[in-house]
Amino acid sequence: MGNCRVSLIPLLIVPLTASIFIEAQKQADYQQQLQEQKEQRRLTQKREQQQAYIRQQQQLEQQRKEAEAYAAAEIIARIRLQQEQQLQQQQRLQQSLDMQTAMKSLNQMNQVQSQFFADLYGLNDFGYSGHLGYTMTPIRSPYSGQCNCPYDTFYYNGQQRICGDNSAYVRTGGREPVCFVGE
Repeated sequence: MGNCRVSLIPLLIVPLTASIFIEAQKQADYQQQLQEQKEQRRLTQKREQQQAYIRQQQQLEQQRKEAEAYAAAEIIARIRLQQEQQLQQQQRLQQSLDMQTAMKSLNQMNQVQSQFFADLYGLNDFGYSGHLGYTMTPIRSPYSGQCNCPYDTFYYNGQQRICGDNSAYVRTGGREPVCFVGE
């Protein structure tokens, strides 16, 4: 009778663990879509600003030529000052675009790295795929902050990471926590 109770626990944990991983993946995908849409709107706005800047530059160049024709030195100086200010503004705008592009690239690299480590350590939607080639079912949900089991998580530079080979379960010479059903 006592063994019956113990064997029901894995049946309850596996669907719960799977649904937690699936729900987390859906949430991450939704957040990524929102971020990409926001980034696309931001880039479109920056392009429109650049086009408006080009039109202004063309108008200013035309005004400068007219002023030179009439020898209005004061008008020319004022227009050149405006051109310099707009050039500085354009440089700041370009730096901002470059920074946004770099941040987007870093985000993409981080997602690829996270997926690589999840694949490397065998984490999937249903549990931890052990080194023996069969799927091992976690005995509990992942904890955050303490790396007892490979599927536990910790925060590094503000981002959640999977413990994997840094866990006490994998390392030798220390604690030997029970992490998977049947151990």
